[in-house]
Amino acid sequence: MKGMENNPHKKHRERLRKQFLDKHLSSFHDHQKLELLLFYSIPVRDTNGLAHRLLDKYGSLSEVFDADYNDLVEIEGVGHNTATLIKLVQEMAAAYLDDKSADGTLLNSTEAIADYVRYKFLEKQTEEMLVLCLDGRMQLIHQEYIAKGTVNATAINKRMIAEIALSHRAAGIVLAHNHPRGLALPSSDDVKTTEAVIYALNHLGIKLIDSMVIAPDDIVSMKESRIFSDIWE
Repeated sequence: MKGMENNPHKKHRERLRKQFLDKHLSSFHDHQKLELLLFYSIPVRDTNGLAHRLLDKYGSLSEVFDADYNDLVEIEGVGHNTATLIKLVQEMAAAYLDDKSADGTLLNSTEAIADYVRYKFLEKQTEEMLVLCLDGRMQLIHQEYIAKGTVNATAINKRMIAEIALSHRAAGIVLAHNHPRGLALPSSDDVKTTEAVIYALNHLGIKLIDSMVIAPDDIVSMKESRIFSDIWE
């Protein structure tokens, strides 16, 4: 490209690319990580200043990727291409983690389940529930999101969960749902939903292994929490 031939930042860009290929992102500061990414939506201009502005506005690298598309395009220097690239990276990261955690994953402890579900809601802006179906060896055999924006609809949830469990011949079920803008503190509706699902699954000979609540910075296992332990008794 003619513009790239006359780009005064070409050598700096080449140095950053080489640093990434030789030493990977662990050798970068956060502003350099963003700067490198922005090369691919801003082919000629210096991207260092914009990287700093984004981090100053949102406070951290993860918050930049979590930012709303419409807010991003209002920032000086961020056009539609750059905002799209930023949101694409966030959703590609989630897709990558989904693909890496394929059927057959062993979920035989609270820690293993928490590690598995904590990244499942990265791009979710509304409350959703994830149903994990496990076999008798605690291996994942199916996963499915349900009840977008209607996690508190207990009757719908228990019917849908029972149907999913039966159709995939699950021995056990794990539920996980998110509080996108709140704390990982189960609400009274969360408790009622969990109790109703336990009751419905027990009649089918299927065990509810855990119900987890995920917030942006925390995760709570209702089964392991002393406050809710009597639900499983």
